[in-house]
Amino acid sequence: MDRHIYVKKEDSLKIVLTIIGLLMVASVNAAQEDSHGTITNIYSYTQYGGGDIQIQVSHPSPSCQGGFWLSPDDPGFTSTLSFLLSGYHAGSTFHFSGENTQIWGGSGADYCRLTSVGLRQ
Repeated sequence: MDRHIYVKKEDSLKIVLTIIGLLMVASVNAAQEDSHGTITNIYSYTQYGGGDIQIQVSHPSPSCQGGFWLSPDDPGFTSTLSFLLSGYHAGSTFHFSGENTQIWGGSGADYCRLTSVGLRQ
């Protein structure tokens, strides 16, 4: 009994293109989540992640219902935290973007890793 699977050359190209397409769809689903609004709460965790910051926002995105988080290991951590605090105290409206594949492990809610933040008018 022959247990080998034989694939025609034309079919192998279709299989490869299908796999590439599926990988592209998967990478699109692991995208940025955008949100806007004011900051409702900011928490600093001294024992979790070496000082992780958790940000709750007034209008979270569907995949980031908890809000956003950032780590002291992130490039630009200090300037981003300063930016967030000054806007928080001024009651400013922000635009947030975060990575929905990097959910913060310190909570049951979905906090996406913050990748960019801007002020809105």
